[in-house]
Amino acid sequence: MVLDEDNEKQVILLRKKRGVVKASLTRLRKFVNEFDHNEQSISLLEFRQEELPNINKKFDAVQCEIELITEDPEKEDEERASFERNYFEARSQLQEIINTQSSSSTVGPNASFGSSNNTNRVRLAPIPLPTFNGDIENWEAFYDVFRALVHNDEGLTSAQKLYYLRSCLSGPALDIVSSIPMVDGNYEVFTERLKQRYDNRSLVIQTHIRALLDAPHVEIPTVEALQLLHSHVGCHVAALKALSQPVESWDAWLVTIVLRCLDNNTVHEWQLRQEDSQLPKYTDIERFLARRCIAFENSNSEIQSRSHSQPMSSVHHQSSSRQRRSEKTTKIAFVATGNGQNARCPCCTGVHRIYACDKFKELSVNDRLSIVRDTHLCFNCLSAYHTTKTCKSNGSCGECGLKHNTLLHFAQRVSNDHKINNTNEGESSSAGALSTTSLSTRNRYAFLATAQVIVKDKNGMEFNCRAVLDSGAQVNFISKRLQNILKLSGERVALPVSGIGSTRTQSTTRVDIKVSSRVSPFQASISCYVLPSIVNTLSASIRPSGGWGITNSILAQLADPQFDQAGTIDMLMGAGIFFELLESERIQLQTGNLSLQSTKLGWIMTGELNVNCLVSVG
Repeated sequence: MVLDEDNEKQVILLRKKRGVVKASLTRLRKFVNEFDHNEQSISLLEFRQEELPNINKKFDAVQCEIELITEDPEKEDEERASFERNYFEARSQLQEIINTQSSSSTVGPNASFGSSNNTNRVRLAPIPLPTFNGDIENWEAFYDVFRALVHNDEGLTSAQKLYYLRSCLSGPALDIVSSIPMVDGNYEVFTERLKQRYDNRSLVIQTHIRALLDAPHVEIPTVEALQLLHSHVGCHVAALKALSQPVESWDAWLVTIVLRCLDNNTVHEWQLRQEDSQLPKYTDIERFLARRCIAFENSNSEIQSRSHSQPMSSVHHQSSSRQRRSEKTTKIAFVATGNGQNARCPCCTGVHRIYACDKFKELSVNDRLSIVRDTHLCFNCLSAYHTTKTCKSNGSCGECGLKHNTLLHFAQRVSNDHKINNTNEGESSSAGALSTTSLSTRNRYAFLATAQVIVKDKNGMEFNCRAVLDSGAQVNFISKRLQNILKLSGERVALPVSGIGSTRTQSTTRVDIKVSSRVSPFQASISCYVLPSIVNTLSASIRPSGGWGITNSILAQLADPQFDQAGTIDMLMGAGIFFELLESERIQLQTGNLSLQSTKLGWIMTGELNVNCLVSVG
């Protein structure tokens, strides 16, 4: 196939960019081959080892663009294979030299120390270096450990100490020193800059006291809520004591702080245990909370033991299509247990199950979901005694048939006023998935949750991929483009797929893919059906005129740092994994009706904005 003039020019430009990337790998290999360990520091090798993955990512980005334009797959496969061969040889060579130098030298933060009579002792695992993200409460503990492991090690050069210190920092702490060049003489500059900001005893004490005053409140007396309050207060009291504060004489206000955070039933229980009018000590209420946590754990364990040994009766997700009920009857799901008559509702504290709570039913699905998540209920049967993964109920959603409660079902409704870019019939997305990463009505602009995840090709090479999270989709999807990039061979299937407006297509391939988070250790293996495309690429980048109002520490943990920018969506993660990803924290932003939801992939943006508040940036 002959390329047109524009594509030909683009390919020429891309090949020049590819040449620049390949030249950087060549220079790195030359440096490794000429490395002299007698005159050069091993940290120079470590810096280049850190740069290697960036070279690979740059090459892959350029090469993928070339492969999408040209029609000569054999030639481009040879280019990719040649680069990968050189890349892995360089990586292997670097690692071998670093290992050799490390084993022949005693320098390093994990080097063994002490007298020589330790040769017969069991070799211990290396001590991991501490990390510091700018939370001033943790500065002293961090620097004490870093000083012992690295700063006081006379066998380390200043360049090595600087490298280790920078590798320990993240978030605001890293921002403070990011402008300082990484050169040998700047280790002292790094440490002094950090001390000026964080070595402030008065501010640390005030921070701990503020944390005590902002202790979490126990709305419903569960094991998790009581343990959180107990550990939160205990941690900050111990920290203040270590800072030589007279916490032993603070009984009056420490007891008051704890009592104002407890629910009425627990406070009542505490007051019944007081035998006189003398003010109790902090240690008394601390022991009371600890014993109460143990009592809750023992009672929950007993309840779970009974539920496994006795038949479970349930009424689950009764769909109107299967049973004719009154129009006013709400589809619900619950598990009836022996003590169900006395159960306290987590929503209104009334004596009934949450599925029977009128206040709960009046809430939006998002608010219901928040309550279920925050009180650690099962997403499927709304019981408090197990997780969704271990739920033994055979029921499913009466609306979509998936493994979640009908009261938590997200209805996907699109009216005539919605302005969306539908895919054509041959490229329609999954059922329930919108065809852009945002939805614009006449006055509102709504965000769909997106995340950037790490996926692996058949050789284990890692790639970044942008995904949309959709609780209304019954299965997971990836684009044909991503399947080609990852070189995944799939299983032949025939899956009819219905999209918005009854558009239909069919997936003929299913692949297994490993997905990892960019910001946490989370990873999962999922099955995905292949479609020509998932959703349309956003045509413009947008943001509110007053900014998002997101702190730097949250920005560093966003699931999709480019959530407000144009880009390609190559994966859709459906309900099968959606609820597994959700975590309990949620932050309501002051900008519009937006909130940040914590997930195992990072913080995701959800909600909507007034169109008049938006400005286009692309």
